[in-house]
Amino acid sequence: MPDHYADCPQVYTTTRMELSSLSWAFSDDLTPSDTCLAHYYKRAGKDPFFRDFNRVMVPGYILSLPADLIVDTFTLPFTNW
Repeated sequence: MPDHYADCPQVYTTTRMELSSLSWAFSDDLTPSDTCLAHYYKRAGKDPFFRDFNRVMVPGYILSLPADLIVDTFTLPFTNW
């Protein structure tokens, strides 16, 4: 089993990804604290560009949260099939 599947929950919602990205943007860590999000940014600990770019994207994350909540609300009931 790849590490990605072991570290990520079965359903990794878009809302959770946005909130994890927001949390990382306001922390001083070079790598995201969310283990699943860290798989998407494997070089983040070596290069601060990823964290800095994530900070630039904060307005986009905040603006997309309502859409993410709607998508997750409509798609999550179907993920248990």
